Amino acid sequence: GSGSGSGNIVSVAEIKPKASDVLKIKKDFNLDYSIALLTKKLEKKEEIISENVKLIKYKSALDLHRKFVRFSSKP
Repeated sequence: GSGSGSGNIVSVAEIKPKASDVLKIKKDFNLDYSIALLTKKLEKKEEIISENVKLIKYKSALDLHRKFVRFSSKP
């Protein structure tokens, strides 16, 4: 079903992230981007934040950060 498998984490850009949000997102999704670059990505819609990740691994982080990112499953 749609609740499993791999896909990308993409930006939603519903609201502008605060510095603290960006830091948490960087940590929770194990990202290598600089804070500046990650902030830029999070301010745009449909930017790929992380590619080919397992949904199950990041489910709680995705719920927590749903104003900023969402899971986009592979077709």
